[in-house]
Amino acid sequence: MEDVIIIGGGPVGFINALGLAQAGVRVSVIEAEPHIINSPRAAVYFWSVLGGLGRLGMLEEAEAAGVHKQDYTYLVRRTGERIVYSMEILKGHTPRPYNLHLGQHRIAEIAMRRLKTFSNATVRFGTRLQKLHQDADGVTLSVVTEHDTEELRARWVIGADGAGSTVRRLLGLSFDG
Repeated sequence: MEDVIIIGGGPVGFINALGLAQAGVRVSVIEAEPHIINSPRAAVYFWSVLGGLGRLGMLEEAEAAGVHKQDYTYLVRRTGERIVYSMEILKGHTPRPYNLHLGQHRIAEIAMRRLKTFSNATVRFGTRLQKLHQDADGVTLSVVTEHDTEELRARWVIGADGAGSTVRRLLGLSFDG
């Protein structure tokens, strides 16, 4: 039995898995696709999360791959007004007074590479969640691979499988937003 199985091999899944693995937790990431989706959907990591990436040992590589951004323009669509602002105001209040622009697939790749260095972590691509059942001792997951259907067991499950979440659907939860 795993301690935690994470459904979803994107940035949220891999970053959660990396933090858990670093804490000594036995963790597996299950991703339905055969690889990380190469789609830069989310692209901005705000100054307030950069310290967390640093604690996970990801920040240096993420900064080398991404772009620091301090200056922005907000466009008021209705009036055409442009409001220019800078992250410079944060200087002296935070060690990183900028945002990092980097596609979410790149953050996921960085986290996965680090995760794979831990013996208490596994990554399984091409593995789709079909069912889950919780009892007093944990969760049983039925997963489908290219060749097989199998059952996995974990004390906890984290649903990090995005807007079309299978975990959320199987639990009957809505997604308002």
